[in-house]
Amino acid sequence: MSNVAPHIVRRLLLVAALALPAGACEYAFGPDGYDARELERARDRWRREGLSDYRYEFELHCYCVGDLYRPVTVRVRNGAVHSAVYADNGAPVPDEYLPLYRTIDGLFEVIGDAINRHADYLDVEYDDVYGYPRFADIDYEHGTADDEVYFTVRRFRPGRF
Repeated sequence: MSNVAPHIVRRLLLVAALALPAGACEYAFGPDGYDARELERARDRWRREGLSDYRYEFELHCYCVGDLYRPVTVRVRNGAVHSAVYADNGAPVPDEYLPLYRTIDGLFEVIGDAINRHADYLDVEYDDVYGYPRFADIDYEHGTADDEVYFTVRRFRPGRF
């Protein structure tokens, strides 16, 4: 990334920070009346499934750099991201972007972090069967430019691939 402009690196680091674990889950009610119990119910549903091997297509929308707007197929094995490739051509995601692609547990952490940080806007939809977040729309601070994050999870498949 040495040839990338410093302001672009800062934006990428902001997005990476959003993907860091939220730590202790000490939230009861989130922004705009968002009930964090919904997050916990979805997380419980996910845990009951006990899946450690799965894949899904992930699309991230943020004020970022590179090909982050392209759908990426994320493969998880033994509870860790095993690979991330562009869904349209199977090319591997560049190493500097890999920290942006998380396990489903990691996506729950991003949502929990938004609740803990009292994001001004949070809209999440969870899968009825497995509980994973199908999409999340987060605006951490209304009126602040470039802090919004939106992601979608599609084509989820359990099993080793």
